[in-house]
Amino acid sequence: MIEENTEVAAGENVPSVPEEKYYNLNPIMVATVLGGPIAAGYMMYRNYTTTGEEEGAKSIIIWAIIYTYLLFGVMMLLPEPVIDRIPNIVIPWINGGIAYFVAKKYQNNILLEHEQQNGAFYSVWRSVWMGIVCAVVTVIMIIPLLFFMSPVL
Repeated sequence: MIEENTEVAAGENVPSVPEEKYYNLNPIMVATVLGGPIAAGYMMYRNYTTTGEEEGAKSIIIWAIIYTYLLFGVMMLLPEPVIDRIPNIVIPWINGGIAYFVAKKYQNNILLEHEQQNGAFYSVWRSVWMGIVCAVVTVIMIIPLLFFMSPVL
């Protein structure tokens, strides 16, 4: 049996493994497909707050909310024949792709550095759960929009 020498010489710097966890790109995409842009916004928000970037955290959650309202507003304004031609799965996957590339553009360096330090990431199963929770939150957010868009009787 081979034994590794795990002793550290005095004064030698030992690289530390970060304790915090992040959401990686693929779990962000999965959660967005299941839960919409709010899921992506929340997960990227958590990544930013973990690094201490409060301004990035605030802006990403605001943009996620704005994007969600714009998406549903546009969908409600489109004529029914147009909506009927769009397969149900297309819009969630487009949102997932957008979230993936936004996260890659703005958080890839943070995530790569964390990975190089052998830092931990949240599991895909956590992102599935996050997607389901965010889908419920999105429905709750859209209810007021339905009242504004409904014709007056």
